[in-house]
Amino acid sequence: MGKIELKALPYAMDALEPVISKQTLEFHHGKHLAGYVNNLNGLLEGSPLAGLPLEEMVCKAEGGYEG
Repeated sequence: MGKIELKALPYAMDALEPVISKQTLEFHHGKHLAGYVNNLNGLLEGSPLAGLPLEEMVCKAEGGYEG
């Protein structure tokens, strides 16, 4: 397994309107969540957890992030 990837939403960005706007989804999925995925991949470089499935990473992780 390689890097963690941001999965595409299973629906159109405007599918939840008027409850959740397209702009809100674009921000939270396309920028906010994407940032978490990119930061995770950066933290995993050179780590023994790199390449593991996400579920296994969570089970084997220790400590916390001090950034």
